[in-house]
Amino acid sequence: MLIMRKCLGCSDEVHCCINGFAFVGINDAKKIRRFTGDYEFLDFSKLSKRVLKLLKDDDPCLEGTLRFSLVKNDNLLRIKKKNGKCFFLKNGKCKIYEVRPKICRIYPYWCIKLISGRIKVIEHDSNSSCTICNVNKITKDEEKNIKKIFNDILKEAEYYKKNMGNFLEYIKE
Repeated sequence: MLIMRKCLGCSDEVHCCINGFAFVGINDAKKIRRFTGDYEFLDFSKLSKRVLKLLKDDDPCLEGTLRFSLVKNDNLLRIKKKNGKCFFLKNGKCKIYEVRPKICRIYPYWCIKLISGRIKVIEHDSNSSCTICNVNKITKDEEKNIKKIFNDILKEAEYYKKNMGNFLEYIKE
C-alpha cells in the first residue's frame, strides 16, 4: 500500500532521508531485504548523546518519544547513512520507494492519539518546497491510509521491543 502523493525528489536539507535518520522496524527491514537481497542497509550502532537527548526530550505526542522507547543500550535500528544521507537516496530519489519503511510512507505526516482515543493526523514537518507538503488538504482516503499505517507503526514498535534481540542474532547468521 503506497501512500498518496508520489515524492518527486528534492534537494532541501530538512527531510529525514537527508538530514536525520529513518527508523526501520523488523518487518520493514525484512521487506527491504527481500527487495535488495541483503541487510547491508541496516545500522544498529550507538546513537550520539545529542540524538538521544533530542529523542528523549521530544514532544510526547511526536515520533521521537516513540523511538526513544525503542532504544536499547543507546542503539536503535535504522537505515544507514551514506555521505550523510539515507543509504537509499540517489539523485534526490528513494531507490526503495515501493518498499520504504512505514515512517517514510506517512511522511510528512504523523499522528497523535487524543485522550478520547481518536487518532488525529498532523503535519510532522513543513517545507514550502516539498512536493508532498506543498499540496492542499489531504483527502479522507489519504487520512484513513495514514491512520492505518500509524497503527501499524505502533504495533511494529511492540513487536520490535519483544523481538529485537532475536532479529539481531538472525541477521548476523
